[in-house]
Amino acid sequence: MILTFIGLLVALILFLVKPHLLQKSNHINKPVSRAVILGIGVAALLVAFMGYGSVLAATEPASVKQERLNRQAVEQRAREAADTQQKRDEEAKKPVAKIELKVESVAFESTEQQDTTLPKGQTRVATEGVEGERTITSEVTYLQGKEVSRKEIKSEITRSPITKVTQIGTYETPVSAPAQSMTRTGAICNDGSPSSATGRGACSHHGGVARWLYG
Repeated sequence: MILTFIGLLVALILFLVKPHLLQKSNHINKPVSRAVILGIGVAALLVAFMGYGSVLAATEPASVKQERLNRQAVEQRAREAADTQQKRDEEAKKPVAKIELKVESVAFESTEQQDTTLPKGQTRVATEGVEGERTITSEVTYLQGKEVSRKEIKSEITRSPITKVTQIGTYETPVSAPAQSMTRTGAICNDGSPSSATGRGACSHHGGVARWLYG
């Protein structure tokens, strides 16, 4: 195979250098086209080279073949890793838009109510205040992991706050009127007759005192 390859290579070189030698030895009356012969020679060289490669591969030692395959596998993985890294670098240069939600607290309000059952000056919390929640939806654009823009799309109350109610006492204890002094002015006797007596012996001749009179 090696000798055939060398022979074809020498013949092709001679043809290119001195084509008239091949034309003199040709028994065909028509002149042979130089381009056709050149093509045939190149094709023959390719066939011979492929056959030579096949022979080398068939006679290649197992250890050398395994080393070659390992080297080819490493080179293939390196090319794939380089391609993957290149794609990642290209993707990293592109802006990435994401939809993000942000929850904020909403403060509650406070109000006061008068309570007539609660003593004046005292207070009582009737309803505790509870904060609400507001959800904000935004479109955020990132470039290489850094935020470059933010656009608010929607903002809504997702939980209403509860108002704090405080009761204020207004009840006042009424003041009692001072007791008036009572003076006995007479009496009504058992027989119905009045008497001006205010002490013992009143109505003694009329059956006794039925009730005292005060003024």
